[in-house]
Amino acid sequence: MKILLTVAASFEDLELRYGHVTKTYSYLYQGLRGLGYDVYFYIHESARHRRLKGLTYTTHKDIAFPEFVEKIRPDVAFIWGGRRQEDQLTKKVLRDCNPSVRLIFSELGWFPQRDNVYFDDLGTNAEARISRWSDSKLENSQRAAFLKLRKKILRADLSLPFYKRVPDFDMEPPDRNKYVFVPLQDESDTNITESSPFAKMEEFVRWLSSSYPEAKFLVRPHPRAPVEGLPDLSNVTYQPANETLFSRFDEIGLVLGINSTVLLQSAMHNKSVIAVGDGIASFGGCVEKIDVNQPPASLWDFTLERGAALDRLAFLLIGRQIHEKKLKSSSFLKRSYLISMIEGG
Repeated sequence: MKILLTVAASFEDLELRYGHVTKTYSYLYQGLRGLGYDVYFYIHESARHRRLKGLTYTTHKDIAFPEFVEKIRPDVAFIWGGRRQEDQLTKKVLRDCNPSVRLIFSELGWFPQRDNVYFDDLGTNAEARISRWSDSKLENSQRAAFLKLRKKILRADLSLPFYKRVPDFDMEPPDRNKYVFVPLQDESDTNITESSPFAKMEEFVRWLSSSYPEAKFLVRPHPRAPVEGLPDLSNVTYQPANETLFSRFDEIGLVLGINSTVLLQSAMHNKSVIAVGDGIASFGGCVEKIDVNQPPASLWDFTLERGAALDRLAFLLIGRQIHEKKLKSSSFLKRSYLISMIEGG
């Protein structure tokens, strides 16, 4: 079986940073080769990474991508993201060459995002199978592993010393007497450009304020993509950039956002969560999804069940998220869900 790993294969001027993708796929290259697969590596020249040393790879300057695909005719191909226009071209080239090629998509994991990855046979974010499906056959060991990981994450989030106890996992009911916390997104992110009912964060904030004038909103601009000109509204307070994400979590009775990783993180902190838009963070027992075209009369009249929330988070963080360095282990790959995707099981 021939497997092709692609990194920004159809991009011309690569302004995005894809070196981390090359690094992740370099580990996967080693693991798959160890299992006996014929593995090919095609990258954009600008996506080089030092981990390529000692590996066999081809760049877009060596040969055009369509010619390379026609030459090797892969059975399986990996694509990072898959939602940008250039990714659509990559998919078309692969399917024109081999209509039965199996495409596997990958994207950054969740906690922590750095160095973690997940794979999906339909796409990433809103297009992913796991954006509307969870494995109902979780083992108790996976639940226990999630609870252990959660303690580690919360201890870091809250800067708790070793002698301080991490709160047990639960789902607190919404509290209308506290703030509704609203983490804003990067407007250039594909979660917003492709899968959000609001293209602009200003529109989102105005909609919340006018739809629920009785609520008190604490809005946090995206730290790496702040938006100019957010509206000054009587029931909206903006969290200053110099405050940490969790500095006021005791004042928060509900979290509401657009398919942000912060929604999953908030659920791990026992907060009730409402999601708008489509995506992985907008589905499952740890969030309540609402339709902005038919919004509920109240934001506080729902309950999230602890067991369902735990299973969704455990499925994502233990059942799907993989640390990139594990990908170079052939024995790990052989036991992972990724092999069934590759083999078509």
